[in-house]
Amino acid sequence: MGGGFVSLKDYEGEIYTCLRCGFCQAGCPTFRHTLNESLNARGRVILAKLYLTGQYTPDEDYMQRVLSCTLCDICKVKCPPKVEVAEIVEALRSELWRSHRDLYPQDIVESINSILERQNPFGVPREQKMRSYEGESSVLFFVGCSSSVYYPHMAENTLQVLRALGLNPTVLGQEEPCCGYRLVEMGAVDEFKRVASEVVSFLENRGVELVITNCPTCYKTLKEYYKRYTSLTFEVMHITEWLVKEAKFEGELSEPMTVTYHDPCHLGRSMGVYEEPRQLLESIRNLKFVELPKSREESICCGGPIRALYPELASKMSDEVVQGAIEVGASQIVSSCTTCYRSIASSAAFHAEVDALDLPTLLARALRRG
Repeated sequence: MGGGFVSLKDYEGEIYTCLRCGFCQAGCPTFRHTLNESLNARGRVILAKLYLTGQYTPDEDYMQRVLSCTLCDICKVKCPPKVEVAEIVEALRSELWRSHRDLYPQDIVESINSILERQNPFGVPREQKMRSYEGESSVLFFVGCSSSVYYPHMAENTLQVLRALGLNPTVLGQEEPCCGYRLVEMGAVDEFKRVASEVVSFLENRGVELVITNCPTCYKTLKEYYKRYTSLTFEVMHITEWLVKEAKFEGELSEPMTVTYHDPCHLGRSMGVYEEPRQLLESIRNLKFVELPKSREESICCGGPIRALYPELASKMSDEVVQGAIEVGASQIVSSCTTCYRSIASSAAFHAEVDALDLPTLLARALRRG
């Protein structure tokens, strides 16, 4: 099961597996910052049960509790029977999208429509995406909407690193489709299935054999969600995987720097990519790497997925990440995710002793001995 491709009814056994023990309270970030039981993993499982059994008719208050879950999956780490809470929430959202779409915030509806009409969730014209680059036709650098629209320097630095290490991938620019994660995240499963099928056909028709991306969300969507619905003929790798497995990255900074690394939920807990980013950091001379107080599977969600809807709650989550970095004496919080970078940078802006730094920019700087 998983990925929102089954109905909530199919998760009935999983829902009743929940012991109501409350261990998830130790991890759930939305509970930790509100102490509201209905904003905890256990509470959301109960909300799903109430809907499934017809004991509660959803209203705006109910929707807020369901949509405020970041799907970070740390509840599963804390849960003794390993209940798939994130998948239950995804399945619940798919039911709500079909039956109570009128209760969805307008921002979400517009974001979903933007993916279907403009190939990005931000409502901007496709022309605002970064430029295209012709390279090896069988190797595609899948930039992702966030980097292409808002952080093109991350994509340019990624491309610079790949070329320096002997790989010249194609970049589609305005032609690049949205992976569609926002659709399945918010319950628009039927729309997601259509997008996934179209994207796979588009890439396969171009002769793509390898997709490399620096976006953990695109990585998870292409590699995990797509495989649950389509038959992929191409390989999908995160940039850190390729650099460690296929290239021998070495770099050096001109001045000493102490950094820590924040594990993105989609790259770490979801996909198990923990070692590769750390190996890259440790391969850079003049760089000292220190772990956050909570890292790897215990990593704190940055709050990015709910920042647009619940900015105050999301800020408390990213503030917690920044405070952890200050505690271990890091001057830079390195992120390999555009969403995490944006969230962490917004909180780091209030602290002179620490800043956010995206991994592609750091790697490019290290190659230049900068």
